[in-house]
Amino acid sequence: MLWLITALSAYLFFALGNLGDKFVLAGPPKPQGYTFWVAAGGLVSLLLVPFAVFFVPSSAILAAIIIAGTSYILGLYFLYSALEDGEVSKIMPALGGFLAVFTLIISSILFKTGDFFSLRNIIAFTFLFGGSMAAVWKRGSSFAKQNLKIVVLAAFFFAANYNFSKVVFSGYPFLSGFILMRIASFLAGFAIFARFALPEAFSSKPAFNKNNTGFFVLAQTAGGAGFLLESLAISLVSAAFLPFVVVLQGAQYLFLFFFSYSLSMKVKVFKENFSRRAVWQRILALILIVCGLLILAFVK
Repeated sequence: MLWLITALSAYLFFALGNLGDKFVLAGPPKPQGYTFWVAAGGLVSLLLVPFAVFFVPSSAILAAIIIAGTSYILGLYFLYSALEDGEVSKIMPALGGFLAVFTLIISSILFKTGDFFSLRNIIAFTFLFGGSMAAVWKRGSSFAKQNLKIVVLAAFFFAANYNFSKVVFSGYPFLSGFILMRIASFLAGFAIFARFALPEAFSSKPAFNKNNTGFFVLAQTAGGAGFLLESLAISLVSAAFLPFVVVLQGAQYLFLFFFSYSLSMKVKVFKENFSRRAVWQRILALILIVCGLLILAFVK
């Protein structure tokens, strides 16, 4: 169960990164520019080159590297577009719900494994998925009308990234594959978003002011640590259990709710709806997610 501990650690770091993203996106730059700079930040992985072993990948692995890198950048763009105007503790759980479904569908097509469909796995998956949905459900929410399409697109591209990353890690060394996918993400980000980001960088109105530059660095540091740990979890888990790496993001949403709740009283950007109903809703989500984790970890 090393992959389980690794994934939970990754989602703790991701929750911290999400808070930083929300703070930065409350002002400039726009999602296109932010996505580009995040992609550029991935080049920090080049520092790991001395510790990696490279060889010419097969055409299938090379294609998987390109698809994984590009889909990750597109997923980020749609995620940041939704975060710019929406409540972070609603958007992230909704993303996780759709992401779980898309990951299961794509992994079933790519890997054709039937191990996932045991009774224990289905029950655990149902609890985890239900917990993610309980964290976001709100009757009559304007979020569903305004941002649903954007979140669905983000979920689809992130699911493609998960699955094709697994393809890469199945046929190429972990560290080398991780670095090559970050390079692919940068190239995709440069090709698609540089025309938005570079004018911001050289304009009279800077893309990052002194109030949010530090948060950008902290967010990317936390997000980078989370992404490395999540990639390690993907490499460790079997293809049949890949959907579980995704639904474990329910833990990220609980971390995120706790952090948002703690900061909402002091920082205006994080002010959200924390009514009694909303709190009990998150408690229900916590119970469902914990039940799913217990079944996954201890039921044979």
